[in-house]
Amino acid sequence: MDIVFVKQLALDTVIGVYEWEKTIQQRLFFGFKGGKAVATAFGTMMPIGLDLAGLLIATWIILIGATGYSSFAAIVTVSLAPIFTWFIKPLYTIPVLMLSILIVFRHRQNLLRLWHGTESKVWDKTKRPKE
Repeated sequence: MDIVFVKQLALDTVIGVYEWEKTIQQRLFFGFKGGKAVATAFGTMMPIGLDLAGLLIATWIILIGATGYSSFAAIVTVSLAPIFTWFIKPLYTIPVLMLSILIVFRHRQNLLRLWHGTESKVWDKTKRPKE
């Protein structure tokens, strides 16, 4: 099996809600690194529906409050996204599932740190001395 690494993936596209926005070409960069993957995934899932966006935000906030681990909250939330999508707009379940698998795969180091108990909590990060 070959492994393919994609770096600096970019997509030229037109995005907009209003007609005047649809005339502006924009470049989207997919350099998932340092916490942007989940935010990017959320941004791609948001057009599916505000109800899906609300469920994802609520799930993430509840899990952050309950555990304090942002990575855990992100992994569980993105894992639930295909289930939420199935109930809201089943047509988009497979693409959301594929995106969720990618995000969980990208968080494998976080999963290992969670398993070993070395992952830092959100509120621990605010107590660190500035470097």
